Amino acid sequence: MIPFLIKSFARLPLWFLYLISDVLFVVVYYGKLYRKKVVLSNLQIAFPEKTQQEREKIAKAFYRNFCDFIIETLKAFHVSEDEIVRRTRPVGNSLEIAQELADKKQPFIVLATHHISWEWVSLSCSAELDVIVSPIYKKLANEQMEKLIFDMRSQFGAVPVEMRKSSKEITKKQEKAIAYILVGDQTPAGHNRQYWTEFFGKEVPFFVGAARLAPQANLPIYFVRITKPKRGYYNYSLEPLHTPPYNTDKNGNDFSILDEYSKIIEEAVRTSPENWLWTHKRWKRAKKD
Repeated sequence: MIPFLIKSFARLPLWFLYLISDVLFVVVYYGKLYRKKVVLSNLQIAFPEKTQQEREKIAKAFYRNFCDFIIETLKAFHVSEDEIVRRTRPVGNSLEIAQELADKKQPFIVLATHHISWEWVSLSCSAELDVIVSPIYKKLANEQMEKLIFDMRSQFGAVPVEMRKSSKEITKKQEKAIAYILVGDQTPAGHNRQYWTEFFGKEVPFFVGAARLAPQANLPIYFVRITKPKRGYYNYSLEPLHTPPYNTDKNGNDFSILDEYSKIIEEAVRTSPENWLWTHKRWKRAKKD
């Protein structure tokens, strides 16, 4: 039933869906229905130099974008290739970078962050670039929703890889250009392997996957920066983050990758804080000063 409703909803025109987003924003933001205290607390940690009024302004803009993101993600279940490419564009020399990697048949890792709209960017890359896009994802318990989301993410040729299989997939020998997309800016659970580094002046844990897999597979790493010039449109750029050879420790990890990742995320968030996912309790396990 839920997959049917989602697919039906996705067939509505985007202009109408944005009207729904406007209503949703009023209900969620002014009704304080979804983690507003968490958002403001996170903003206080990240931007202590700003006034309460300035942080409220960022929070308000974030919730507008967040509601749009919900609507846009639902629209992704029924969107044309032409529309997603028209609305989500590479900037700078991103096309040249992707084409060079494609010509070399070079697999690579792309580190992303929860900047809105990472789902549209993944779809656009799989539709337009001459590389195989492989987003790493966590499998859902509900089989119907799992299949629905998998089909949405793979509709333009992407090959999503389930997280538990990602290590084997990334480290095996490949002779084709594959972009393994890792979104690792959220807090890992306590039982996961993790690396602590500074993020907005606090020591916080990061997932260690990139620090382990990139050296093991000897793959270059890029960061994908997402910006939102106006409603319903996004730009993205591929930026070199780290290339072999790696300076690994005795266990084969190069944690300088995560130090660089943390710094570039912070810089991107400071540039457009209204587009980052503030609803996550990113500093809940931060080390005490």
